[in-house]
Amino acid sequence: MKTIAAPFKRHLLKMTGATFLTSLLNGCNMTEKTWIETMLSEMENAWIRADNAREGHTGRDEAVSIVARQYFRPGMPKSEAFNLLHELKSLGFEIREYRHEGVKNWPEGKLFAWESARHPDAATIKNLKLKYPKGESRFSSWKTYDIKNLIVKNNVAIGFIIKDDSEVIDRVEATLWAESI
Repeated sequence: MKTIAAPFKRHLLKMTGATFLTSLLNGCNMTEKTWIETMLSEMENAWIRADNAREGHTGRDEAVSIVARQYFRPGMPKSEAFNLLHELKSLGFEIREYRHEGVKNWPEGKLFAWESARHPDAATIKNLKLKYPKGESRFSSWKTYDIKNLIVKNNVAIGFIIKDDSEVIDRVEATLWAESI
């Protein structure tokens, strides 16, 4: 029995090694995807489907937003949303909180009034205050998540609004875009 088992074990080890090397050479990822990687992959697929359907920029953004709403659900409690934002932050996402009164780096940043911007002008301040109504926060997160051939950068942005009186996600929007050097 030892003589049969030993060659089988050697064969199995060779095959396992060959499978591993083949996977490594072919670029196969042998680890489980995180929810964030899954979300990005689903967003890319939704963007491609909308683009193939010739839905234009608005249609592509809506398709990507629908995917984002599966992870950042309207009605989701603020505490759950913040847990997801902490995960995004730990993976290098930039996150800002925008309010009528100003903007801050999330979560630890100090709120800076729009008037304290480097080059404030009255029209810009007025437009920003109109864009962000009193009593709600817009949380925006973004990241360059893929660079291809050192030329093209793929980016993602996810934003949602939480009204002060509800403490749950109200609206969610997301977009993907690419930029080249």
